[in-house]
Amino acid sequence: KKIFFYYECIGLKGSEISRQMGKKAQLSYQRDKLRNRLKEFLLPLEWICPEPVGKDKKSDSDAFRFFTEKLCKELEQTISPSGV
Repeated sequence: KKIFFYYECIGLKGSEISRQMGKKAQLSYQRDKLRNRLKEFLLPLEWICPEPVGKDKKSDSDAFRFFTEKLCKELEQTISPSGV
């Protein structure tokens, strides 16, 4: 949750996130895994999936943006109740 929140919601860089979380290594591998898991989760919802399968499939970028904004607000409350 924290890795996704810091990368996708706040926009921190890998080194900043490593420092924030007290890790020595870059966390980009875990970030990429999280992004792929999110895409797989959203795949059945073709209208919201950022990369739908098939040429005739189109996603609604506004719907995906709304989804990620809502997700970020929820994560902010669970990760940082006092604010970031």
